[in-house]
Amino acid sequence: MIWVDMTAPGIPSELLQSLRETLLWCGPFGNDHALQDVFVDGRLNAWWADVPGGISRRERMDRTVTLLSGRDNGQENGLVLFLDTLLERNNADTGCRGKLVALRGE
Repeated sequence: MIWVDMTAPGIPSELLQSLRETLLWCGPFGNDHALQDVFVDGRLNAWWADVPGGISRRERMDRTVTLLSGRDNGQENGLVLFLDTLLERNNADTGCRGKLVALRGE
């Protein structure tokens, strides 16, 4: 198994824990293709070729957080753009929308 350092600079540990829990529950990490589908959105498309694969939901999520926390589009952080994209894709009935909104506000 590949170790991914999740002590990404700039993300406080409490926020990182909340981010990880929310993304594991609400994120498109079931398989590599589901994750790649999110990156067709224009806000994320610049990083489509860098979408990380993985053998588990957690590994894909950890690698995506690592990738996007260090990227930006010149105006907004890549991780924030990813959360915005997930917000637009999630149905309010899943309970994820509230979690993503709360996370986005932190």
